[in-house]
Amino acid sequence: MKVIQGAIGKQLHIPVYNFLLSTGQTLTDFTVDASINGSYISAPFTSLSAALTEIDQSNFAKAYSLRIIPDQVGDLFITLYNGGYEESFLVQVQSADISNINKSIYGDVADYVFTVDDGSSALEGATVRLYNSAESNLYLVLTSDVEGKVYFSVPPADYKIRINKTGYTFKNPVSITVCANSTAIPIVEEIIPTTVAAGGTLVVKGEYFSSTAEVLFGVTAVSITAASNDGKVVVVSVPSDLTTSSIVRVRKPDPDNLGSYLTSTTSLTLVIS
Repeated sequence: MKVIQGAIGKQLHIPVYNFLLSTGQTLTDFTVDASINGSYISAPFTSLSAALTEIDQSNFAKAYSLRIIPDQVGDLFITLYNGGYEESFLVQVQSADISNINKSIYGDVADYVFTVDDGSSALEGATVRLYNSAESNLYLVLTSDVEGKVYFSVPPADYKIRINKTGYTFKNPVSITVCANSTAIPIVEEIIPTTVAAGGTLVVKGEYFSSTAEVLFGVTAVSITAASNDGKVVVVSVPSDLTTSSIVRVRKPDPDNLGSYLTSTTSLTLVIS
């Protein structure tokens, strides 16, 4: 049995070569048994995001590279079968430190809350997988709570999310942008335009915004439609029923106190045309 070191969410390439194999093989030509920490994996190629690549035949005859992406920490046992070929592997999967992902580029991590629903109500117990934007690395595997929410902290960047729950169909993947966030209170510096029709688009500039920020029109909170990675710009749709001028502020979830908000003390007046 070959022993291989790997990390959760990281691509791992396992060499597969034997004179019993033939050229031109694909993943469907193999069968596999797999378990993680003693628990049988019912659909291992799917669960492990497996892919098979044939190596240049000029150098290695009948040789392949099996790519997997482990999604759990522990001992992953894999046995491959193909005709008379049989080979077993032990992959010792270690944890990956999410706080170090792209930290040299992006700096500190930011907080994010993602909600799973079926179009009308929140879904508890859904599996939520967080990938980088290219879906080449799996960072986190989470389960939604009774409110359909998962909470995580990652470096500001673009990510992809895939959701799974038996009996439900989701539009995967879901693209998200995590913006710079901190315990600093948002600051509103400028709104563009200063006069807009109800239902129009408003750009708010300032500091310390986040991708989960909301814009307050008076006492009405509206979720943003877009945000910049540096936390300095958010875009929002003005409520269609807003008929009078309104004070505009920005609030965001307090990362140190779930359910509470950090609300800007600065504000500007928006004129409804």
